[in-house]
Amino acid sequence: MSFAVKFYDLRILLKRRNEISSKYVACVTIIFLKFILFFVSYIANFFLFTSVTFLSITSVSQAEQKILFYGDNTNVPFVYLDPSGKPSGIVIDLLNQIEKKIPYTFSYELLPWKRAYRSAESGNGAIIGVSKNSKRLKIFDYTDVLYYHDIVLVVLKGNEFVFNKIEDLKGKRVAVPRGSKYSDDYVKALSDGLFEAVKTDSREQRLKLLLRGRIDVALIGGGKAGVKLSISQLPELIENRKRFVTLGTPLLRDANFIAFNKGLEATGFIQKYNQALKQSLKNGTYQQIMQSYE
Repeated sequence: MSFAVKFYDLRILLKRRNEISSKYVACVTIIFLKFILFFVSYIANFFLFTSVTFLSITSVSQAEQKILFYGDNTNVPFVYLDPSGKPSGIVIDLLNQIEKKIPYTFSYELLPWKRAYRSAESGNGAIIGVSKNSKRLKIFDYTDVLYYHDIVLVVLKGNEFVFNKIEDLKGKRVAVPRGSKYSDDYVKALSDGLFEAVKTDSREQRLKLLLRGRIDVALIGGGKAGVKLSISQLPELIENRKRFVTLGTPLLRDANFIAFNKGLEATGFIQKYNQALKQSLKNGTYQQIMQSYE
């Protein structure tokens, strides 16, 4: 009887030991599996993070190659929106050629000049067709000269007068582009009230004011070609085209540039652009584009 009890107890002990061993093995197995899952998850996350980072860097790199140009939507014939709303003009044609020669892609947003200028001043993109003055030189980095912009004076036939210098505008009503700051002398004349400045948003608007007798002089950019193209935009102006007279001496010959807010650090682009512009001048592309608008 004693032997049977002891044998029974031994079996119980062995059974318990086996149960404990099984639980231990199960526990170790679970821990090992958890470790494997953690390791696999860590590796997967690492590669995912690396891939995302690489894509982000690539995207930033690509984004840096895109240049947004702001410009005046009525600066005929240099840069303007055609009747269908498409960016057009001498500068657009030239930039399309330059874009093929440098590793950048261009896009355009043409607006009333004041809005376009403010957008570029805020560092949102480059500005097309901006002149230099002492204030702007503190804000912008400039390319080489893009084109020369003759600002001419248009009057009605019979109201011609001798013009040689800005002081000859004293006391006259002059329609000017809103936000225009062609030169330091021009800015000073505006601030001193040398003439009555009537601010407008387009060449066509200035010519219409002239027809209605509300101004004495309209400032039109682009020289005689600019006047001709502006007249062609509206039936009313076409019908009265013989009434417009362009004075012989322009207000000024304004050198125009592309400019970037200094915070954009665009010197790399400017160097490549300047080289491409020089090539266009050397091979005659620039001259051909200019002549196509005459």
